[in-house]
Amino acid sequence: MDYKIADSPFMSPAKRDGNPVFYARWEELVSKEINPAIAKYQNFLKKEYLDAARDEISILSLPRGKECYQAYIRNFTSTNKTGDEIFRLGEKSSRRMK
Repeated sequence: MDYKIADSPFMSPAKRDGNPVFYARWEELVSKEINPAIAKYQNFLKKEYLDAARDEISILSLPRGKECYQAYIRNFTSTNKTGDEIFRLGEKSSRRMK
C-alpha cells in the first residue's frame, strides 16, 4: 500500500473505539488480511479481468442484448414500451419542463 496502516480508511473502527488492545488487533487484521486481499483483487483486475472485459458497457452490445434490455424494463416497470419509446417520452417530458 502507498500509505501507512494508521491512515487506512479500514482503521476507522479502531480509531473510534479508543481501546489500544483492540487497535493493535485491528491493525494486525488490516495489515495481514484486508490489505493483502485488496492487493490480490487489484492484481486480478489488472492481469486477468481487464484483458477479458468488454469495450462496450451497454447491455445492448451483448448477444440478444435488445431482448435482455426489454426484459429488464418489464421487470422494473409496469410498461411494455421499448427502451427507445421510454427515451423519447423522457426527451418530450424534459422539453416541456424548460
